[in-house]
Amino acid sequence: MKTRLLTLFVAMMMPLVCQAGESSQLELMRDKAQYVLDDHGFYETWSKAGAIDTVEEAKRAQSDAKLETQRVDEAFGQMKSWCNSRFFVNACIDEARELQHQRKREIREIHLKADDVIRTDRTLRNQNRQKAREEAQRATCRRES
Repeated sequence: MKTRLLTLFVAMMMPLVCQAGESSQLELMRDKAQYVLDDHGFYETWSKAGAIDTVEEAKRAQSDAKLETQRVDEAFGQMKSWCNSRFFVNACIDEARELQHQRKREIREIHLKADDVIRTDRTLRNQNRQKAREEAQRATCRRES
C-alpha cells in the first residue's frame, strides 16, 4: 500500500519537476538570446573610423554582417519562445522585436558602409580602365596620322 501511494505521489509530481527543468532551460535560452540582442560589439568594432577602408575589410564586414544578422534573428526566435511562456506575451515579443530592429539597423549601417567602399573601388577601377582605353585609342590614332 505504501509503495502504491509513493508511486502515485511520484507520478503526480513528475510533471512539476519536468516543468521546472523546462523552465530553467527556457531561462538559459532567454539569457543567451538577451545577451545577443543587447550586444553592440559588432557595431562598435566596424563603426570605428578606418575600420572599413579597403575592399578586403569591406567584404569581411559584409560577411560578418550576414552572420550577425542570422545570430540576431535566431536570438529573436528564442526570445519569442520564452515570451510565449510569459503572461504578457505580446508586450514581451514587442520588446524583443524592438531590440532586434535596433541591432539590425546597426548591422545595415555597417553593411551600407561596406557597400560604399566596394562600389567606390569598382567605380575607380572602371574609370581607370576607361582612361586606359581612351589613351590607347589616342595613341593608335596618332600612329595612323
